[in-house]
Amino acid sequence: MPKHVNPSLNFAAGQLVALALGDSGSIWIKLLPAGTFTALDGRGPFRTGDQAAMQKIIDRTLERAGSTELMIDYDHQLLYGPVQGVGGTARAAGWIKELQARPDGIFARVEFTPKATQMIRDGEYRYVSPLFASTDKQKGDILALFNAALVNRPALDMPAIAAAFSQTQEEPMEKILKSLGLKDGASEDAIVAAIGGLVAVQTAALAALGLEATAKPEDVAGGITALAAEHGKFADAVGLKPDAKAEEIVAAASTAVASAKSNDKPDPAKFVPIEQVTALRDELKGLRAEVDGEKATAAVDKAIVDGKLVPAMRDWGLDLFKSDRQAFEKFVDGAPSLTAAQRRPATPPQAQEVTAASLTPDQRNLATALGLSAEAYAKTLQEERNQEALH
Repeated sequence: MPKHVNPSLNFAAGQLVALALGDSGSIWIKLLPAGTFTALDGRGPFRTGDQAAMQKIIDRTLERAGSTELMIDYDHQLLYGPVQGVGGTARAAGWIKELQARPDGIFARVEFTPKATQMIRDGEYRYVSPLFASTDKQKGDILALFNAALVNRPALDMPAIAAAFSQTQEEPMEKILKSLGLKDGASEDAIVAAIGGLVAVQTAALAALGLEATAKPEDVAGGITALAAEHGKFADAVGLKPDAKAEEIVAAASTAVASAKSNDKPDPAKFVPIEQVTALRDELKGLRAEVDGEKATAAVDKAIVDGKLVPAMRDWGLDLFKSDRQAFEKFVDGAPSLTAAQRRPATPPQAQEVTAASLTPDQRNLATALGLSAEAYAKTLQEERNQEALH
């Protein structure tokens, strides 16, 4: 291991290995290959094993990280940045949101920062290098991952990430924003709100047509055609054109009903049976209720996305919108925007004492690889859990 290493990481000297690999697709990046592999500089062989063994590596990694996300830094500055006169500032180039064991290796879903994204597109960085602990400083079984870094000196003969990154990160998102009617650079909340609105409209439309959520496009088209035909029949029945508005049809039907009540023998050429008028009125009332419900759903979901309402207030918001829309809008306009942390329900951690005797076999192996006694490693885990309980 290099001479200058951040001592707060509690790693055993000589047991950290950095290998640069660059096999990625969009934001899924391959960190380690499956099976046995050797670095170009002669280190190894290292072993990740089969898919089940790689899942254990991921489990140990996540157990050690706790609630802290694993980061992607620049040139392994997480090691060097904190040391005076060495390296940089250990800023994040991205964050690992998910780890996955696949038949050909361990993959990470990474959200790169805008700055790192641009640097990759500009060709300033091309590879990703994982940092891990093994049972021996020069070879052996891999125990856990610690983080990864953007680098330019690969240790394995693997494709660079830059080409796939530039092809998959930009154009699809532009198409998505355009299809949603959003401008370039729209925020994640705006995208979620737009998609939620489309889903709400689709759900309401399918319900109005009496179709299931799994209905095919041709079923929807057929339902709309049939509904338009029924609308035309109602309009023709009250002497209006097929494209008459619903309100006009209701008004004409009401006039016809009033006239029918005052005439014992209405002219069948001018008036329609009361049963048809009642059915039309009920159908229009149902359609209006569905439209109002759709508007309420879209408004309440947007308020939740914007942090104006917590999810637990959703039913209350729907009832208020339907009964008094102005009161709902006044409440939302005056409500403060809650942060993500404020909207997240509290989940106090369960206190559990960690002792050397309670360590699992994997924890004992990891402690040995890190050069720690079982008691010291148990004390470290206990301190981390105590810190998590304070937040």
